[in-house]
Amino acid sequence: MDNTPKASKTHRPRTEATEWRQKEDGTYDNRPIQKSEYFKMYARTHGCVKTVCEMCGKMVNKQEMRLHQQRQVCKNRHAWLVLNKGFPISS
Repeated sequence: MDNTPKASKTHRPRTEATEWRQKEDGTYDNRPIQKSEYFKMYARTHGCVKTVCEMCGKMVNKQEMRLHQQRQVCKNRHAWLVLNKGFPISS
């Protein structure tokens, strides 16, 4: 029986975005990101992106768009724009 220890498997970073997972000894860290860090990264890349509301034309966070369009302020402005033939009007 062969009792020689096996060498640990080393990985190279899969992308530049995952370079932080590379350990100093060359192994790859498969553990998930801590929850606090995950939400910070998600908010920076997806949630805090400003977009224009199709109904009223205001700048809103992409993450809050659906809630914004349900609010009375957006509905009133959209109705005012439709009556006065203003721009933008959602299709």
